[in-house]
Amino acid sequence: MTDNLHVIPCAYLIPLPIEAFSRSIRLDPGVITIGRSRSNTIYLAHGSASRNHARISLIDSQYILSDLKSRNGTYVNKKRIKNISLKHNDQIVLGDRSFVFSLKDPEHDDSDLVYTSSEDTVCFREDDIHLPDMVARKAETAARTFLDPNKDGKEISAEQALDAHSRLLLLYQLSDKLRYIKNVDEILSMGIDLIFGALPSAERGVAMLRSSSKDPLEAHIVKYRHKKPEGDVIPVSQTVINKVIKEKLALVSRDALDDSRFETGDSIMVHNLNSIICVPLISGERVIGVLHLDTSQILDAFTQNDLEFTAAVANEMSITIDNSRLQQEAVQNERMAAIGLTITNIAHNIRNLLTINKGVEELMSMYVSDIADEKLQKSWQLVRKSLEQMNNLSTNMLDFTRVHPVQLDLIDINSTVLNYRDFFQETLTRMGNKLVMDLDPNLTKWVMDESGLKRALLNLVVNANDAVKEKENGIITISTFIDAKNHLNIGVSDNGCGIEPDRINNVFQLFFTTKGTKGTGLGLPMVQRFVERLGGTITVESKVDEGATFNLNIPWIENN
Repeated sequence: MTDNLHVIPCAYLIPLPIEAFSRSIRLDPGVITIGRSRSNTIYLAHGSASRNHARISLIDSQYILSDLKSRNGTYVNKKRIKNISLKHNDQIVLGDRSFVFSLKDPEHDDSDLVYTSSEDTVCFREDDIHLPDMVARKAETAARTFLDPNKDGKEISAEQALDAHSRLLLLYQLSDKLRYIKNVDEILSMGIDLIFGALPSAERGVAMLRSSSKDPLEAHIVKYRHKKPEGDVIPVSQTVINKVIKEKLALVSRDALDDSRFETGDSIMVHNLNSIICVPLISGERVIGVLHLDTSQILDAFTQNDLEFTAAVANEMSITIDNSRLQQEAVQNERMAAIGLTITNIAHNIRNLLTINKGVEELMSMYVSDIADEKLQKSWQLVRKSLEQMNNLSTNMLDFTRVHPVQLDLIDINSTVLNYRDFFQETLTRMGNKLVMDLDPNLTKWVMDESGLKRALLNLVVNANDAVKEKENGIITISTFIDAKNHLNIGVSDNGCGIEPDRINNVFQLFFTTKGTKGTGLGLPMVQRFVERLGGTITVESKVDEGATFNLNIPWIENN
């Protein structure tokens, strides 16, 4: 029975030229007719097409294109045809209209990308029924050609030359001002303000950024030329955003009123006449964000020159953001290097002194053990415990300054966690506490530095153990799961004493501790450094007397 079943392939017609950002046409099973008559499945509003021009039929899982005795003919890959079996990427010409036959829908190639917003003013839409035709240019080329008013070889008017000079001056002014700005949101805000000043028709704009290629875009700056209408949202097409990010393109709405293809009122009516510009913010080879502008002023719609100017501004903003981040990293690295050198010297000196005192300590222990004086015995135990804490402190200080090499392997995270269960459980059970494993059974293997993960888990569980010491029924939970961003999450929770609200923001600071003299303030900074070296983040949530949860959020790492 199953031998007679055939999988029906999905197929699409993609309008050409490619730079015209037109929607692909899905070819549903059955007979598809194409022509100038409105009775056709695909209506071509152009005089070069015959009323009944061609037909596409699905026969035995093959799409067959047939010419219906059209006046101007049907061509596939520049050859006139009567009947032909279509193959993926065949180019079809029907009169003056061209299409690519595709077995993949280009509008869904980027379905792995997810877009969210920190503002209620932006709405990412999957339904692009109102998506206008667009013209695409490589963002790098668009930013560069803005400085060449004669790029098309056409003579420009005095008004156009004056406008180009004015915009170039604005760009120089922006570049000068951005040199003194370090805050990313200020950089974005200044750039959008400049664009609104140069493009008087722009009504709404939004600047979006993302932390990594797998993170969602988040709206950082949203600007309205006029007062924002109550409840208004800026619709942003996911198809447009995907195109901009994946191909590093700058896009502008094609001016429907000047487009020779729109020769009838009917063909114009099927398009949304809102004009938009969408350009990427590029740092090196990475797209770190997107600028999106729109306007309803169709008589003053965005032009290609507007697109090039916006791309040039986006390029300037990207360079500034990149430089700002590099400067911050350099300053942080210098601070850490200075701290590391200081810690190393102190720790070595402490350990040298402890080594010298070790023999004296052992000798004193022998004498004290023979003296029947309870106070002396207790005092000496306190001294020994203090010396032990000093030794642990120096060991932790040296461990912090030692940069462990990252060794990435594809490992079973749950197995790694479970391997530590007996070690943790023995200590907790002895204290009357309980260890709970809440591990996602469907968790796949993950690229991870296993030894670094073990050190991080040890630090977090030791901290949780200290937090539940005063609890009668202390519980520590280790959890694993994959979140909506496809990031690995490893959590360590406890129902202990919790952290005060005014101290929770300081727990990752070097030498800060909530344990008094019992803590070194090095454990959590070491965990944070480990996670950040993997491109991840560590967060903490806590309530006093209810406990705390530390969560490691780690993205997928390509391990070449």
